[in-house]
Amino acid sequence: MVAASDEVEGLRSELEQLAEERRWVEIKDRVEALDDTALMSDPKVAYLAAEGLLHLGRAERALNLALAAEAEFRSRQDHLNLLPALNLAGAVQFELGDLAAAEERFSDLLELARERGDDGMVGRATNNLGAIASLRGEHERALSLFRLSIPAYQKVGFMAGLAQADHNLGIVHRDLGYWREAERHFRSAQRRARQLGDERLAAMGRVGLAEISQLRGDHVYAEVEARLALEAYDEIGDELGRADALKLLGSVARAAARPDDALASFDRALKIARQQVNPLLEAEILEERGRLHRESGQTALALADLQAAAGTYRRLGAVERQAAVEEELERIS
Repeated sequence: MVAASDEVEGLRSELEQLAEERRWVEIKDRVEALDDTALMSDPKVAYLAAEGLLHLGRAERALNLALAAEAEFRSRQDHLNLLPALNLAGAVQFELGDLAAAEERFSDLLELARERGDDGMVGRATNNLGAIASLRGEHERALSLFRLSIPAYQKVGFMAGLAQADHNLGIVHRDLGYWREAERHFRSAQRRARQLGDERLAAMGRVGLAEISQLRGDHVYAEVEARLALEAYDEIGDELGRADALKLLGSVARAAARPDDALASFDRALKIARQQVNPLLEAEILEERGRLHRESGQTALALADLQAAAGTYRRLGAVERQAAVEEELERIS
């Protein structure tokens, strides 16, 4: 009979290999039938399971595993593993909308990474702090943090980090209305992702480019790209990616005066965002659906969606987005 410790060691070795090859679906499939107690018996197993689950949008389950791994590495004073565990726990908290907790972890990570001279983790910490600043509408701070992450990633040759930084720079430039610059960053992110063979990052880049096309009024191209992104997310099993692509398809259909198609896409996206417990994405979908209801003359439904979106933005500290929705509510009222 195989000893329990041997079983755990075998599972850890298997998950490490899958994570190194970025085979997140296989990690999810491997740990799905195991309960959290079994996974938490080894902090490295808990970490790897949480990492795979987060990549596929399973943030709620990933949280307990990530926090357990972080706590155990901290108690062992295992700084080599504590730094990535801090980053992962913060990333999960960000996805779940707990920005204060995420910011605290990323700030701790930045301090520890600088003390230890870990450029890769300095890059991750600054990139993730930039994502929080971007959500809060602190665009200049976000740009500075994203740009700080790039030389740190370059020092260690972390291509996935460079792709993520490019994607995040694209988002900020899009929000500032600099569409050409945003497009340049999204294309760079997509190119790096393809070099890595990371289908999730490549699909994110495709969605970013489709959003720019929609803003320019090219709804046909935007819809084609959004559907291709949806197919990619379906293939890799990324539920939150699916919701994001469906949200974009809804926005394109709304702009193309196809309200029934738009509503169907928004409803599908909203169901997934709620199932996966992602408050930011849920608020974005509600905001878009609220505008669709307003344009369709369904004032009560529009008010309900927009008020819910504004409330979530307020809770997340997304001040600019909250203000934009509240202005729209005033016009309706």
